[in-house]
Amino acid sequence: MTPDRFEDFADVINRTRRVNHCWCLSHRLQDAEIEQLGDGNREQAMRRLCERDHPPGVVTYRDGEPVGWCNIGPRAEITRLARSRLIRPVDELPVWSVVCVIVRPGHRRTGCDGAADRRRGGLCRLARRARGGGIPRRPFGTDGCDHGVRRHEVDV
Repeated sequence: MTPDRFEDFADVINRTRRVNHCWCLSHRLQDAEIEQLGDGNREQAMRRLCERDHPPGVVTYRDGEPVGWCNIGPRAEITRLARSRLIRPVDELPVWSVVCVIVRPGHRRTGCDGAADRRRGGLCRLARRARGGGIPRRPFGTDGCDHGVRRHEVDV
């Protein structure tokens, strides 16, 4: 997502522009980073993330209308995940991680998010273009245990 697509992103995740909304930052950055990056404003923090070399995600469109969002990026740039004691890296590959996926109400279960394999393939192509090493698939149960790590590899 580039700065020129920010309004489309906002339409998907925070259509009413609530100030205290997550803005898809809660699982990406720690509170102090959000404060520093956005001067206390979560929307502004996300806008500034969009200006970086690796924007914070991708917006999904259906017939020109923004209908979905996938928060993805290099694991090393997703501070909250990189520092997690629960979700640890399985190796030293420079992977990209998916933190959040949202499909707007009214568009769910309609196929706009694509089949899981197509979605992973598209995200892997995104990571490959940015020289990422892969996207880990890490299913976790409610007990926090890793229930079989499988990695979708990307040739770089």
